[in-house]
Amino acid sequence: MNQSVTTANFKHYFNVMFLGAFNDNLFKNALLLLIALELTSSPQTAALYLNIAAISFILPFLLFSHWAARWAAPMAPDRVIVICKVLEVWIMSLALFFLIFQQLEVLLLLLFFMGVQSTLFGPIKFAWLPELVTEQKLLQANANVEMATFIAILLGSLTAALLVDFAFFSVIVGLCCVLTALIGLTYARQLTPSAPLVELQQTTHSQQIKPINLWLILGSSWFWFIGASLLTQLPLLSHWLFGQGPSDVSLILIIFTFGIIVAALVCHLIPEHHQLLNYSIAGKILSLFALAVAVQSNSNAVLTLTALAFCSGFAGIFVIKLMTLIQTYNPKQRRLFIIAQVNWFNAVLMLLSGIFAIAILSVLALDLSQFLWILAFINAAILSLWLYWRRRIKLHMDTSLQF
Repeated sequence: MNQSVTTANFKHYFNVMFLGAFNDNLFKNALLLLIALELTSSPQTAALYLNIAAISFILPFLLFSHWAARWAAPMAPDRVIVICKVLEVWIMSLALFFLIFQQLEVLLLLLFFMGVQSTLFGPIKFAWLPELVTEQKLLQANANVEMATFIAILLGSLTAALLVDFAFFSVIVGLCCVLTALIGLTYARQLTPSAPLVELQQTTHSQQIKPINLWLILGSSWFWFIGASLLTQLPLLSHWLFGQGPSDVSLILIIFTFGIIVAALVCHLIPEHHQLLNYSIAGKILSLFALAVAVQSNSNAVLTLTALAFCSGFAGIFVIKLMTLIQTYNPKQRRLFIIAQVNWFNAVLMLLSGIFAIAILSVLALDLSQFLWILAFINAAILSLWLYWRRRIKLHMDTSLQF
């Protein structure tokens, strides 16, 4: 595939990915707002349905990630993406209809199907990326994708919050979701046809996980454990800093996203630095401790938000570098299945982060600062063990991978 076709394909892929992430979060957050404000009769019922909604979107990653890789393996990546976008158009069209009639149970089912669609798209999202850019540009491409994903999440969340006060909120959201899905499908149809990443006879062998891959996968998934642990506590952090108010939560989410954007820029500026991963680990450990100190000592909002931005920034560098290592180490016939494993482990650790938060904040009844201190110490311990594991892998394996 020549350079001009590859560049054009990356642009279309990037637009499809961005619009999909935006649509997922617009629909999900709009549904959460409807549950909280309109579609339930009591706070207890609202809490139940909010938890069901949160599980509905993440559950497909646990159930179908491995199957999604096997399904996509014999097909051309562009065809997989078009099928996923067609599914999104149909799901969002049904969502528009049931948003008009405010059928909550059906909308939750459709949120589950959006999770299924995202699960199908997940393996090809990062497995195909190395075929769209040169190896020298892969780190920057991953940085762009990670940055765009978090910007799309932010914009989807903010759009839902901004539209909630409008008359006919449900109809407006439904129309926006359908339009976004159609635009995404238009970009998907412009992708240049390409060969499947995996030959049929290679599918069984490709699913084997080597020690380096397991090390990389668990490191990447740990990012999502920490990220989910922090993001789910944004309302508590907002209340501690500013008092009640959804706009304050949005401000903290903007700060968190800003850290990811800075991480992407760092990966662009010093992509070849061999110590980038080590620096990000040290920064991730120290900044999380700084956040715990800031909250416990009742520091002003500027210091607390700065610590949060540094925490998300170093974590962003960490996960961008790890994804690039996963793609570099694995040939394309194995990459699809390894990315599916990454998605499965991400979902598991995100669910575990929720259980961890419930145990600390609800069962043990500890406050936010104590929660952050425990999280910081666990993070330091896990990353220290992870670094020791890296040393053991280097001693026992002959590999040219620089990690």
